[in-house]
Amino acid sequence: MDKELFADRLIALRKKKGYKNQNQFADAYNKKFPPKRKDEAGGNTGSGILGTIKHYENPNYCRSYPSLDKVLNMCDLLDCDIDYLTGRLDEKAHTVSFICQYTGLTEKAVELLHYLASSKLYDEKRTVDFLNKILSDPRFEP
Repeated sequence: MDKELFADRLIALRKKKGYKNQNQFADAYNKKFPPKRKDEAGGNTGSGILGTIKHYENPNYCRSYPSLDKVLNMCDLLDCDIDYLTGRLDEKAHTVSFICQYTGLTEKAVELLHYLASSKLYDEKRTVDFLNKILSDPRFEP
């Protein structure tokens, strides 16, 4: 993961979402994801989530990789996919239009596949299993 890209995207998304500073973002984070321990709330001391945000937004200071649970929570607050924040995806989220562009499928096909994959019905599950079997066949590799 590119820590500089992560920091740039985190700052840009935070500001775009209306959190003008790290304190506002930390307050929103703590409100939505209350700290389990007293010292996790932070404050102006640089500890807790505020300290974490400060470190994540400064790639030169952050010596370790971000904690997955905290990054997922931040993504939830920022309305983005973790793949975008970590630099694996250039789109903010895996939208239907992105999936269509990436796969070449129509929007209707993507929605149908989603319906089939999320269905609890036996026949729909068999259809998805069948499609996966065909597409996983080594003879169909790109």
